[in-house]
Amino acid sequence: MNIETIIAQIKANVPELGGRVSGAANFATGLESAVNMLLPAAYVLRLADDPAPNDQQPGLQQVVTEHVGVVVEFDNTLNGDADRRTGFSGVNQVDDMRAALFRGMLNYLPEDIVARQGFSYSGAHLIDFDRARLFWQYDFEIDNVISDADGVGLYGDPLTNIHAEITVEPGAPLIEIDLPVPIP
Repeated sequence: MNIETIIAQIKANVPELGGRVSGAANFATGLESAVNMLLPAAYVLRLADDPAPNDQQPGLQQVVTEHVGVVVEFDNTLNGDADRRTGFSGVNQVDDMRAALFRGMLNYLPEDIVARQGFSYSGAHLIDFDRARLFWQYDFEIDNVISDADGVGLYGDPLTNIHAEITVEPGAPLIEIDLPVPIP
């Protein structure tokens, strides 16, 4: 999965972020220091892959669930010093941002993934907060289907023709069938 295509998808379809969407390297910087930039801002992170068992023998047909996290950095000072409840300002924005990300991510099917359907939502949680910022992660997943075409290939001679000899009943003439096998 190409994270750049997901970043471009969110930039194009979540105007609430104003194009402030980047990858993991910028997220680490954002966590370490208060960067002077407009908020909210989002960071797209590649998370785990969960492969299902191979369900085709011989050969390969396997579903790999790929997970992506979108961490949004919210401004936690919108109410100024009058609000002493640390984290309250940012938390008020969490649900609206989830709805915005739904419009940009749900059912999105990147061209580099072979899948039956696009991204689905798989949850969200708090990452970190202080009096200035709140980091909230929204998780999405997609089932990528991998097959023989994605690997080295099968070993052995390719199957190009099937020859069958069929006897209908004892003593009857033999029926022979030759079937060509199309090669992809």
